[in-house]
Amino acid sequence: MELLGHLSREQEQELLQLKEKIAHLSREQAQSCIAEIMRQVIVRDNLIDHLLEVTQISQGQYAQSILFQSNLFQSNASRRCVSSRQSPPY
Repeated sequence: MELLGHLSREQEQELLQLKEKIAHLSREQAQSCIAEIMRQVIVRDNLIDHLLEVTQISQGQYAQSILFQSNLFQSNASRRCVSSRQSPPY
């Protein structure tokens, strides 16, 4: 699982399609699009906060688990790259 700043191929493709779509927007349309994206990010953050609350996991524990998973991913990716003599994907 890719975490933090890493995007999957599907996410990269989706981002590229979004960039192509917004390239033709007027300034007002682009500002409206940014505002909607920020609204969605805030809703996502609220959902994460709610889930942390109902599962009684502190934000510190959540952050540690995310960092642990990220380090585990990077460690596994480095091992795969060393065995195949490629550079790590990050």
